[in-house]
Amino acid sequence: MVPATIKTLPRVLFFTLSSVLTIFMSDICGAG
Repeated sequence: MVPATIKTLPRVLFFTLSSVLTIFMSDICGAG
């Protein structure tokens, strides 16, 4: 169970980070 979590965590983090980054960038573009 632990190895699977260690394997999945980076993917979830990357997905969340890219999603937030996309929204953040589109927000800046919309404001600008």
